[in-house]
Amino acid sequence: MWQIIFWTSLFAILYIYIGYPLYIGIKAHLKSPLTDINSTLEPDSWPAICVLVPCYNESAHISNKIESILSADYPVDKRSIIIISDGSNDHTEVEVSKYTDVQLITYHPNLGKPTAIARGLANTTAPIIILTDARQLVDRSALKSLVKRLMSPNIGAVSGNLVISKGDNTSPDHQLGLYWRYEKQIRLWESRASSVPGVSGALYAIRRRDIPQIPKDTILDDFEIPLGIIYQGLKCVIETDAIVYENTPVETNHEFRRKVRTLTGNFQSFERHTWLFSPKQNPIWFEFISHKCSRLASPYLFLLLLISSFFLYNHLFYRTILMFQLLFYSVALAAHISPTVRTYKVPSIIYFFCRLNFAAIIALFNYWNKNYDVKWKRP
Repeated sequence: MWQIIFWTSLFAILYIYIGYPLYIGIKAHLKSPLTDINSTLEPDSWPAICVLVPCYNESAHISNKIESILSADYPVDKRSIIIISDGSNDHTEVEVSKYTDVQLITYHPNLGKPTAIARGLANTTAPIIILTDARQLVDRSALKSLVKRLMSPNIGAVSGNLVISKGDNTSPDHQLGLYWRYEKQIRLWESRASSVPGVSGALYAIRRRDIPQIPKDTILDDFEIPLGIIYQGLKCVIETDAIVYENTPVETNHEFRRKVRTLTGNFQSFERHTWLFSPKQNPIWFEFISHKCSRLASPYLFLLLLISSFFLYNHLFYRTILMFQLLFYSVALAAHISPTVRTYKVPSIIYFFCRLNFAAIIALFNYWNKNYDVKWKRP
């Protein structure tokens, strides 16, 4: 029995982190070049867009955000900007009021992003909505790239391309960058092969008519909204030319809390959208199970691998695997205890990987006990 558990766990882990990425990569490369972009779109035919920026206490970043949108290459008479201050109690609203060509919506108290999005939508009639967070800067060509890709009738949502600052080789943001580049490559392959199950909350475009209503307690709008798009039979894709820059230094504990919140939101959406688990109803069922679901199961697979190795200790092969696992987790523990250990590249990567898996456990516990809040409080 323990041998079955060991090999099942091992092969499942290898499939999650190596097998599936290889599969989706090959599938993407076998696809013909993308033809979704309307290459004949002329400048005078650009549709009206509205850029919605929900924010909470972003006085340090909102001016730079607005400037990046204003400097974007999109016809001024076809572009509007709405900043929704979701109960901010700093100087966010003062900063926004300096811009006469930007609409400010403000209310109190802080109610969460779904409410902010709903209030923004109620104040625009633009056929195309661009949703973006306050902290990332939009590339000059990003808006046109998003809209151009959205012109294809079979595409319902277009995600921007989040580029994270690399930092130095041992900083938390560098390890986040390594993880994000790995994740982003898988998502790019999924986008080319079929569709991605979510978009980047930092920047994405969607037709107003396709936006589903989401409950006010929704944790992840950038997962919940694309699910509604996929359910309608439309695709969600990534546009690599629609770049949005994340230059804010990453604080390890903040990133851990953000990851826990994201994974908690996944569990919330799973419960709401049971059709995701049906091969007949979910057009990207295989990708969904192989990527989204399996990642949430991976910490338990690692635990089963460790336990089964222990019970098979009398065999040299399993004993060797057990020793390797104990060494791996010891390094992660040492890196957790000592910031000095985290300055070394390999321990830092191991530590970051273990934290990501631990975040999945905490997320399930939080959702099971309803220990979450739609209002995201930054440190």
